[in-house]
Amino acid sequence: MATAVAVAAGAGLCTAVTAPSAVAAEPGRASAASDAVVPPQARYLPREDTLLEAGATGYLHKREGHKGRYWWTEYATGETREAPALAEQLGHSGLRAKESSQPDGSWSVVITDLATGSKTTIGTPEGAVFTGAYTADSIVVHRFAADGNVASMSILRRAADGTITERAVTGAPDGVDRWVNADSTRQDGRGAVIGFQRVDPAAPMQYLLDYETARLTVLPKPGDGPLSERHVVADYDLWEYKVVTVDRRDPTAAPVTTTIPKPTGPERSYGGFAVVGDWLLISRDVEKSPGPGGTKYVPGGGLYAIPIGGSQQHQLLRYSDMKLVTAPDGSVLVVGGSGAADWAVRRVTVGADGKPQLTKVRDVPFVPAQLQGLALGGGVLSYAAHTDAAPLPSLYDHDVSFAGAPAVGERRLRHTQPSTFHYGVHALGDGRTGFSNSVGMYVANADKSLSVVRVPGSGIPEVMETTGRYSLIRSYGSGQFIGDVRRNSDDNVLMPWDGAASLWGGQAWKPGHTVGTIAQYDFATQRTTRDFHLDSGCTPNKLQAVGRWVYWSCGSGAAAKAGVWDHKVRKSIPVPTNGSARLGDGFVVREADGKLLLTDFHQGAGGAVATREFAAVPAGAKWAVDKFGGDVAFTDAEGAIRIRPVNVPRSPIAVVEGVADPNNAGDGAWNARWQLSRPPASWTVTVKDSAGKVVRTLTSTDRSGAQIEAAWDTKDAAGKQAPAGAYTWTLTATPSDSPTPTVLRTGKVTVSPTSVR
Repeated sequence: MATAVAVAAGAGLCTAVTAPSAVAAEPGRASAASDAVVPPQARYLPREDTLLEAGATGYLHKREGHKGRYWWTEYATGETREAPALAEQLGHSGLRAKESSQPDGSWSVVITDLATGSKTTIGTPEGAVFTGAYTADSIVVHRFAADGNVASMSILRRAADGTITERAVTGAPDGVDRWVNADSTRQDGRGAVIGFQRVDPAAPMQYLLDYETARLTVLPKPGDGPLSERHVVADYDLWEYKVVTVDRRDPTAAPVTTTIPKPTGPERSYGGFAVVGDWLLISRDVEKSPGPGGTKYVPGGGLYAIPIGGSQQHQLLRYSDMKLVTAPDGSVLVVGGSGAADWAVRRVTVGADGKPQLTKVRDVPFVPAQLQGLALGGGVLSYAAHTDAAPLPSLYDHDVSFAGAPAVGERRLRHTQPSTFHYGVHALGDGRTGFSNSVGMYVANADKSLSVVRVPGSGIPEVMETTGRYSLIRSYGSGQFIGDVRRNSDDNVLMPWDGAASLWGGQAWKPGHTVGTIAQYDFATQRTTRDFHLDSGCTPNKLQAVGRWVYWSCGSGAAAKAGVWDHKVRKSIPVPTNGSARLGDGFVVREADGKLLLTDFHQGAGGAVATREFAAVPAGAKWAVDKFGGDVAFTDAEGAIRIRPVNVPRSPIAVVEGVADPNNAGDGAWNARWQLSRPPASWTVTVKDSAGKVVRTLTSTDRSGAQIEAAWDTKDAAGKQAPAGAYTWTLTATPSDSPTPTVLRTGKVTVSPTSVR
C-alpha cells in the first residue's frame, strides 16, 4: 500500500497504447481509439512449430493445432501455404521422389519440388532399379548381373530440353547382393550415402556418392547420422557422449571423435545432431517432470556448438526444439529462443571469425495465454494466467488511466501458485485482488504476502463478491459466509449468510422480510434497516450494489424480471433481464449474441433509459465492470485485454468505507485510510487547531485502486512539533471529471502530551 506524502506524487503509469481504429463516440459508448490495451500475453510454452526439412527457398514444417497437415514457408517473403500431401513422405531439400508404373509396363520416377509444385519425370531403363538417391533433375539407378548381384550404377539426368543422359558411377564394390539403398535423410544436392548388402558380411557396407565426380568412396565408419557440407556424422554413442564424424572432402581420412559434455540440470541427453562448417551442433532433450519443482513448463533444452575434434561446448540458444535440419547451402535451421515470446525459426551459419552465428528467419507467433480470471476495480486491472513471465500460473495486475490519454502501467506479478484460481479473480477496489483456494479466499498484497479469509467446509469455496475489506464466499456443504480480510485470518469470518446478497462498503444488501423488498445490513452496528419496496412482486435471487444503485433480478424464463433500485428516490428502474448482467455506476452491462450491451439509467427513476451496443466480443471472452471506477475490460479476438471507458456521468465521489485514528496514541503519528467510490485525481487532508488555524496540509495523487492513505507525523508545515491538544481534520478529493474539490469527511484527532518532546 502506498502512503500519502506532503508532496504530490505521480500515478506511475508508463505505457500508453491506443487502438488502431476508431468509431464515432455516442452516449454510453466509447470509441475504440480511447481503449487502453494490454497486448496478448504469451502462453508459458511456445507454439509448437516442428521443422521437417529445409529447401533452397523455404522450409517444411508442422504447426500446433493442424494435426496431419504440413506447411511450406518461403524464406524471403514469409508466405506460408499448405504443402502437398506427399510432404508426409521422407525426402530431402524440399524434394520428393516417387516411383510409378506407366501404361506400357515401364517405370519412372517423379520428382516433386514442394516449393513450386513442379514435377520432373525420369524414366528408368529396362533392367535399372531406382536406389532412392535423387536431386531435382537426377536419379541414381543400379543394374543386376546374370548372377543376381549388382553389376553397375549410374546417374540419370533430365536436361531442360527433356533429353535423358546417363553417366556411369565408378567405385562400386564387387560382390554386392540385390539390396542397394540410399537413405532419404542422408542425401542432399551434392551426394548421398549408399548402403549395400554385401555377400561378405565383413566387407564395407556404406559408401559416399559424389554427384560431381560420379564416384563412390567407402566410409571408414558406418552410421546413420546426417550429412553436412563438409562432414558426415557417422556414429554417435549416447552412453559415452561421443560423436564420430568423417570428413566429406576426404572420406578416406581417419574418422574424428568429438566429446560431448554430459548434460546438467533438467537437460538429460542430446536430441538432434547437425554440422555447420567444422562445428558440431547438438540440441538437448529435457525430462518433463510436473510439479512446482519440475520442468513441466521448460520450453526445451539448449542448443550448443562444439568444434569438431574438441570438447568445449558453446551455448547458442537457451531453449530449442530438438529437430535440426540442414539446408542446401550448408546452414542449419532450428526453432528456439529465450522463451515463448522470443520463439523463432533461426539459421545457424559460420561467421567471418569461423564461429557459429545465429540469424532469425521467421518469428513463431506465440499462443495467447488463456486467462483464468479477469477483474477491474478502482482503475486496477487484474488477471490470472500462465504466461512466459512466470514458471507457474500467476496473478498479475496493471494500473489503468484515461487521464489525458489511455495508459496502462507496467505488468506486476502479484502471486504465483499452481491451481489456485479456481473461480476467477475478484477486484477489492483497494488495489488488491482476491481469489479462491481450498481454505477460502486469498488476497494478494503489494508486498507479495497473502491475506486469507478462511471459511468452514470442504472443497474449493467460491468467492461470490468482494468490496474492499468485505467478501461474500460460498462454501459447498456449509453455505455462504461474510468475511473481513482486514481482521486476523483466524477470526475474520463475520457471519453465515443465506440467500442473495451484495456488498458495498460496510453494508450488505439482502432480500427483505416480505416479497418484493430489500433491506440493508450494517456490519459495524449489526443492524438491519427497514424493508424497501422494489415493486417487483418477487424475491430477488441476485443482487448487486454500486453507490445509490441496487440491481436486482428474480424469476426465470418468461417470468424473469430485473431492475435497478434507485436509493436516492427509492424507486426501481426496469432493465433488460440477463444472467450475465453486471452493475456499474449509472449503467448495467450484459452479454448477448457476441456483444456487450450497455443500458444507461444514470438519470435515475423516471429518467431516460437507453440500451446500446458497447463492444463486440468473441465467444468465451472474459469481461469485467469496474464498480469503483466505471470502465469495462474485455478480451478481444486476438487475446488482448481492452479497457474501455463508459461515457455515462458518474455519481459524486464519496467515501465507501474507511478508518482514521481518533488520536495519535502517543506514538507521534496519525494514520487514516479511506476507500472511495472511484479513484480521485488528487486529494488533500487539512489539519486545523482548535482556533481554526491550518497546521498542516497533506496533498497527494497517490492511491491504491480507489483507496487512499494519509499519515500525519503531528508536525506543522515548518517541521515543528504541534502542541498537545485537539485538532480537526478534513478530507477533500478532486474527481477526475471535475476541477472542484469535494469535502468527503471530517473528524478529530488528539495529540497527546507524550508525543510532544
